[in-house]
Amino acid sequence: MLIMANVDQVAGEALPYVIERIVAAGAQSAHVVPAMTKKGRWEHLFFVDVPEERLDAVVAFMVAELGTIGLRVFETQHIKYAYRTVQVRLVVATSKGFEPRAWPVSVKLICDGQGEVSAAKAEFEDLRAALLELAHAGVAVPFGDLKALVESTARDGKAHERGGVRAEPWPPELPGDLPG
Repeated sequence: MLIMANVDQVAGEALPYVIERIVAAGAQSAHVVPAMTKKGRWEHLFFVDVPEERLDAVVAFMVAELGTIGLRVFETQHIKYAYRTVQVRLVVATSKGFEPRAWPVSVKLICDGQGEVSAAKAEFEDLRAALLELAHAGVAVPFGDLKALVESTARDGKAHERGGVRAEPWPPELPGDLPG
């Protein structure tokens, strides 16, 4: 189910808390978009994806927390793609070759209907942690470059190097992977 609500009296700094609580109440995802309504008033549009069995709990929270007097609920079709998670490890070049210390990054490989990998998405928190560790080791790599390096390694299963960093496939796949 998709809940849509427009709210014109919620403080921007409260939004992260509200989103977190909506998800805790059972929503699969929650998105908030700023918008402008009649008479130049600012509002926020909430789009909340929720399973039918959690609808009442999520709606009750939204009404109590946001003070909205009405919500729209749509029945939707959610198309999910299979994915598997692989690991890529990052190693740093030194004057003696590549340093054995490594930083892991998880990457989701998203599969099409035939099971072929159609997209790769590196986990943000892993990239962030790796960038901080690399910077501490004296290696400066732009976020976008590291993301591209890790994702290309995950997609083709081959090691790649850039800017003093090597990304290598790192078996095994993580538990809980979906077939694909």
